[in-house]
Amino acid sequence: MVNTLSQQDIIEGRDISVTCTATPGNPSSTTFYWTKVDNSGFRQNGATLQLPDIQRTSSGTYRCTAENNYSNGEKGTDSQSMFINVLYPPIIENRPLQLVNESDIITMTRDIFSNPLSNVSWYNTTDLLITQTSVKTASFTIERATCTDTMNYTLVASNATRPRIFDNMAPRWKHTSEEERKRIIKLYLQGKSYRAIEKETGRCLRTCINVVKDYERNHIVKTQRKSSQRPRKTTQTVLQFIEYQKWKKPSIYCKEIRQKLLDFQICTLDNVPSVKSISRVLKKELNFSHKKLTVVPTETLRPDHEQRVDTFLSTLLNYDFTQMHFFDEASIVATSGNRSYGHSHTSKRAIEVQQYASSVTFTVNVCCDFFGINHFNILNGASNALEMIEFFNEALAEKHEIGNPMFKRGDVVIMDNCGFHHQRQGERLLRELLANHGVDLVFQPPYCPEYNVTECVFGLMRHLQRNEKFVSQFTELAIVNALDHSVLKRYMPSFFKRCGYT
Repeated sequence: MVNTLSQQDIIEGRDISVTCTATPGNPSSTTFYWTKVDNSGFRQNGATLQLPDIQRTSSGTYRCTAENNYSNGEKGTDSQSMFINVLYPPIIENRPLQLVNESDIITMTRDIFSNPLSNVSWYNTTDLLITQTSVKTASFTIERATCTDTMNYTLVASNATRPRIFDNMAPRWKHTSEEERKRIIKLYLQGKSYRAIEKETGRCLRTCINVVKDYERNHIVKTQRKSSQRPRKTTQTVLQFIEYQKWKKPSIYCKEIRQKLLDFQICTLDNVPSVKSISRVLKKELNFSHKKLTVVPTETLRPDHEQRVDTFLSTLLNYDFTQMHFFDEASIVATSGNRSYGHSHTSKRAIEVQQYASSVTFTVNVCCDFFGINHFNILNGASNALEMIEFFNEALAEKHEIGNPMFKRGDVVIMDNCGFHHQRQGERLLRELLANHGVDLVFQPPYCPEYNVTECVFGLMRHLQRNEKFVSQFTELAIVNALDHSVLKRYMPSFFKRCGYT
């Protein structure tokens, strides 16, 4: 007696092997063979049915038959049937492009061949339009087509065998008839706007514009409309004045430029351009864009500032970049890791719950060189000269992995001109401490953070802080994680290059 066989689901292209078993009869010697119900020519001997690289045409009902021979020459037989279900991914039917008229009803249809049936979704360039489940034919209808519906439509089909299959299609519009073109041009020559022509003819705005532009392109003289346009207020002189004011002070408001046009008597109240017009010409004609300011301190414009910078740079020429150690402090509050930008639906505010106010301020002291961070510590509150001395007491004791000191004889420590670096004997004590280890001390010129590599370290540290989930609750841990991050060590050579030392 042949044991019951269960249905077999197999993905197309794979191998399938099914073994038929039976309870032995008398005599017990049993032979097996397989046949296919809808294919009389199929026969496979043996208890195991083997179908390598199975195809969808192999789906169907297979029968396993077991035989034994009686002593009188007759045969005893029994059989069981089994259905093999071949699964295959969706294939989307290809169809020619559709030619349609505006205002027509468009139905885009595609047949989908798959097993099991597919779930489909229709998309335009940005949005999901419709979803259909377990379908053989997918369709999407546009009730009243306009030229704004001219875009690529994507049909996405998926079933259990493969995640997604894409098919792109786009309707193509029939040419506007000659009579319609003449009517559009006639209305335009009568002085009507494109919007008015669109309403009167029922044609798409883009079609109306293209018809007029095509007419003008094919005629030597540009189409003369009956309506006269007002003289342009943003003359060449006004444009030059706007450009000069923005070049002189990039943060100046358009409202202030408009007032200056009146104050300098370049324009009168009758012909001064509006704030909106000034904003438009800045973007469209002068090619200005709104961006964050790079602030240059006024103090750097003093006569002796350039001499101080030259002295500083000439001093550093006595040292190799591998001998330079940069020191600086940064103030961090618990909300430093708060993110300022996010996403939300168009015209909707992006609202996120974050810690808003914090009375906890930390000071991070960092000393670094070309190979990474030499030493850092975190203080509760502000720093001072004594904290700075204590920091270098600890830093000078730091050693590399192989036991060599971080600070070697002949090295130099470079720091900014912060006030407490010089006060209360701080500078004298620090110079003596460093001199005992053969290390020099050099101060940067005032208001020149671009020469301090530690500023780059702090920038990356704040960026890495924003990736910390609990930065407001565990600010100190977030700072340590940022300064110990492996990416920081990789960036040090590029920081030295940015500051001009390599």
